[in-house]
Amino acid sequence: MKVGDKVIVKDNLKDELKKLTFDNGTCESMHERFVNTEQEIFALWKNDDGQEYATVDLCCEIPVQCLEVID
Repeated sequence: MKVGDKVIVKDNLKDELKKLTFDNGTCESMHERFVNTEQEIFALWKNDDGQEYATVDLCCEIPVQCLEVID
């Protein structure tokens, strides 16, 4: 996975965000907005815990395990 890749946001988004201790409202709204949508990766980064995120929208980071690269 690299910057510029097109990805599909997988259906595991809500569950993965909950595991990462995001609040329920954020988990629900991000799930509704992004699951099964095609996005482009603008940046990749890791937090202090080693979790890698992809920036796919203005100020919107999604855990990389919730993304699938498409051709």
